[in-house]
Amino acid sequence: MRRLSALLFGILLGGVFVYGGVNYHLVRANDGYLVVSRTSVALDDAYVDIRNWGFSDWRKHPTLTRDMLQAGHGERVKAAVQDGLVDEALQGLGLTRNASDNESRR
Repeated sequence: MRRLSALLFGILLGGVFVYGGVNYHLVRANDGYLVVSRTSVALDDAYVDIRNWGFSDWRKHPTLTRDMLQAGHGERVKAAVQDGLVDEALQGLGLTRNASDNESRR
């Protein structure tokens, strides 16, 4: 009986984790963890660490980007996107941003 209850508990716990992973993103940010509701049912980006993300990282994860914006965490996305657009514009002109400019933005 003890093994059966342990098995049932494991199945229940696994189901809870799968349900959470399919319906929510667990996002690690600089100031802690965020639980962001998904707009589509999927297992991609169940856990994401965005602490060092740049413009290209957000472009690679459009579902997470959309869900973060809809959840009211747009300022986290906006800062990375603005920095990325400035960097792309400077690269197009053959210029680069100073190291001191990069540090002051963070």
